[in-house]
Amino acid sequence: MLVKQGVKLTRIIIEKHIDDNPDTSWIGEYTDKWDDHNICCCCGEYLMDIDHPVPERGRNFRYFSPYGHGYKRDEEEYDRAAKHDFKRMEGLNRGDWCFIGINAKALTSYELQQNTHFIEDFSSGGLWGIESDSDEHYIIEVVEEQLDELKDHIDRFNVDLLNWDELRREAIEKFQEQM
Repeated sequence: MLVKQGVKLTRIIIEKHIDDNPDTSWIGEYTDKWDDHNICCCCGEYLMDIDHPVPERGRNFRYFSPYGHGYKRDEEEYDRAAKHDFKRMEGLNRGDWCFIGINAKALTSYELQQNTHFIEDFSSGGLWGIESDSDEHYIIEVVEEQLDELKDHIDRFNVDLLNWDELRREAIEKFQEQM
């Protein structure tokens, strides 16, 4: 086995970040434009009934235009999916859940001169737009993918990977404790 000299892997960290600018277009969008398939933000219902009062214009949008999980508006499943989209978006706005990003980071060190050590870190590209309340198995799958990407990345920089398995296991365990 060829042992790589110089650059030592010292730590692996799995990072979870809040996604401050997520793409929510697949859920729907808020609007002030009337459409008989939009949901009233005040009551969470369609305003197809003419007797239902139109919400007043204020700081917030009056309607929600759901994506409806890709169903066409005339399909039977659309109404159920559209109301689900509305509830999901409202939950996001209340802070019941959020979008996150996950990446893996490797800390390495090497000696440039006698007694002069440098620390470098390497990162996977990360995956963003993950729903924070996603199934734990899915989140761990994302973590595993980020770790694989990170390993490929640091291997190209001649980093000694002899302790990869141990540091990887420790990083996953620490991440799971924080979930």
